[in-house]
Amino acid sequence: MPKVEEFANYLFVIVNPLPTEMMSGQKTKQVMHPNRNRPQLSAVIGKHLLITHHYTEMPCVVDGQRGLARHPENLGRGPDYVYHLILDGVVDEYSPVVEKLADQLDHLEHRMFKTPTRALLTRLLRLKRQVSYMRKTMILEREVLAR
Repeated sequence: MPKVEEFANYLFVIVNPLPTEMMSGQKTKQVMHPNRNRPQLSAVIGKHLLITHHYTEMPCVVDGQRGLARHPENLGRGPDYVYHLILDGVVDEYSPVVEKLADQLDHLEHRMFKTPTRALLTRLLRLKRQVSYMRKTMILEREVLAR
């Protein structure tokens, strides 16, 4: 789960970017769930350093690196600014996914009223659980970002 821990000379932060398959729009039968493998981005932020750790390539980190390569003067703004760029990428990843889920829910609700089936109900409930979990995760992420 997302968290931030403050130590004497650094912060330790964990956030959970979206799984790559969700960002790319791939269909998945698995609902995002806290007990399943989710990407985790850990970071240590000190006065003059930023260390990130992740097991898979993270688009938010790659995009941040590309942005800094184009504008190296931004490195002078400090590690907290660089981490802000990465977190901005994490937040940006959620918007299209949330919009797509909302569209899917609207479509399924419409179909459910026209020709209800058990399969449609199952898909509708799966999406509802996914949205609910995303909402909970985003609330926790927001609390971490506020700190």
